[in-house]
Amino acid sequence: SGDATAGSITLNGAESVSITGVSQNNIPFVSVVSTDTTIGSTGAGADLNIDTRYLLVAGGAQVNSAVFGSGEGGTLNVKAERVELISGSPVAGASGLFAPIVPGATGDGGDINVEADSLLVAGGAQGFTLSVSSSKAGDFNINAQEIELSGTSPNGTPSGLFTNTFVDGDGGNLTIDTDSLLVTDGADIGSNVGGVGTAGNITIRANTIELNSSSSSIEDSSSISVQVEPEATGISGNISIETSSLKLSDGTQINASVFGSGEGGDIDITAKEIALTGFSSVEGIPTGIFASVFLNATGNNGNVTVTTDNLNNSEGAQIAFSTGGAGAAGNLTVIATESIELTGNAIE
Repeated sequence: SGDATAGSITLNGAESVSITGVSQNNIPFVSVVSTDTTIGSTGAGADLNIDTRYLLVAGGAQVNSAVFGSGEGGTLNVKAERVELISGSPVAGASGLFAPIVPGATGDGGDINVEADSLLVAGGAQGFTLSVSSSKAGDFNINAQEIELSGTSPNGTPSGLFTNTFVDGDGGNLTIDTDSLLVTDGADIGSNVGGVGTAGNITIRANTIELNSSSSSIEDSSSISVQVEPEATGISGNISIETSSLKLSDGTQINASVFGSGEGGDIDITAKEIALTGFSSVEGIPTGIFASVFLNATGNNGNVTVTTDNLNNSEGAQIAFSTGGAGAAGNLTVIATESIELTGNAIE
């Protein structure tokens, strides 16, 4: 809690490390493993290293590296064969891996690094870096063979991976390297700016990427998004995707949205095969790739560039720009070296 720099904390579990639940007494205590800096401290936080075959964080439990003082946050490193972040609790909120900078803190945030064979984030659990101060949030780096983000909590909190800034600090970058990425049933990947800072970029490199819904009754479609919030004047992050196969269906979207006066982000997609299919009958929204300036927004949106061998756009799916405010939409460029196929409509 002083001006010294902390060392590191290491959790080694040969088979498993499980961090779960909230106490059931009158004063609930959340199960937490953390290396937070404290209010008034100037020293850097300790690094937290978790090395195990199986890591479970569930039921509202949290793994944190939070910044409350002026010292930098520690780095959260996770290395495991399988990582599961599951659900949350009404008391504690989402389970997950978190590196926030709280209001009033001036230290920069720590990074989160995850290396795993498989990563599952489900039931409203999350991983994020976050700045709610003037300081820069840490980066969020994930390297996993398989990644699945699935579903929401009972109150609608999406499962997902995020990097956000809501005051005047900059957001960190979110980088995902994987063989297979599945985002389904309302789960999201996002970068939002809610203040005057610059949001982080989202970079995804994968062999296959699929966004879908397992049921036609799903109320919230999944997305990969960058967003300028209402009243925000900061600059949005960009989305960069490199993949062999990109499939979106059931109203899922990749989008860049401007609700405020800040500048919107670019979307750059490079894929051998792109298939966009259908719409969400519950939400009444099409599947697709979108850049939108919404009503009363004054910020300009970014550009969208899609480079592919083959693009198949069917059953009402769209690639579209729109502006409902004073801000200008960006430029749309689609390069397909072999074919573009547009078929069908959204009428069943």
